[in-house]
Amino acid sequence: MKAIEAKDAEALLNSGDGIDNACEKCHLEYWYPGEKPAAGSLSQKSSN
Repeated sequence: MKAIEAKDAEALLNSGDGIDNACEKCHLEYWYPGEKPAAGSLSQKSSN
């Protein structure tokens, strides 16, 4: 909310990345157990 109120697009995008990574980790753990992350997904993002 702070990023939105400050109209800080970069901060908003950065917060979205964290939320997306949390969602993907959960999906891989509970929705698709045993599947490997797709190319370009969170496993590669987190190593950057």
